[in-house]
Amino acid sequence: VRQALDFRTQAVRHYEKALRIGSDNPGFPLIWVEEAKIFMDAGYYEQALYYLEKGAAAFPNRPDVLYSIGVCYFNLRQYNTAIPYFQRVVQAQPSIELWGMLAKAYEETGENYSAIQIYDRALSQYPQSAEIHYNLGVLYHRIGDSDQAVEHLEQALRVAPTGPLAGNIEKMLEIIREDS
Repeated sequence: VRQALDFRTQAVRHYEKALRIGSDNPGFPLIWVEEAKIFMDAGYYEQALYYLEKGAAAFPNRPDVLYSIGVCYFNLRQYNTAIPYFQRVVQAQPSIELWGMLAKAYEETGENYSAIQIYDRALSQYPQSAEIHYNLGVLYHRIGDSDQAVEHLEQALRVAPTGPLAGNIEKMLEIIREDS
């Protein structure tokens, strides 16, 4: 109940802000994006999409809006719908997080080879990313390419030997070596 009240209080605050700005302001559609963030934070992705679509109608190329739409579809497990949004954003503002979301969406659709291609492109921009190497290692293991899996997992360990993924990397290497 308390969470619902906090949610409602935030919504009212944002609504009052929108009224102060006025709908004649060219930036008014951004209020819809702010409303969507409230719903996203609460896990109400379908409701968030309603507001994001309104914002996207006015700002069709805003990376933050496109990314939020992609995240909503991803969380609704509509991965094929999320992919084009992530693709557009990664072209406009590539980041390690965006590459990862795009690759994960492909993984969730079972398109492991497409996910590998995405991670390879990300790796060209972030060659020292233990996370990318780890994810590539897992994917290569999944498709049965143990040599590539080991290569990427070992590289992940070289990059971050004591990082948060180190234990997982060592376990994956152990599994692969036992399977060989």
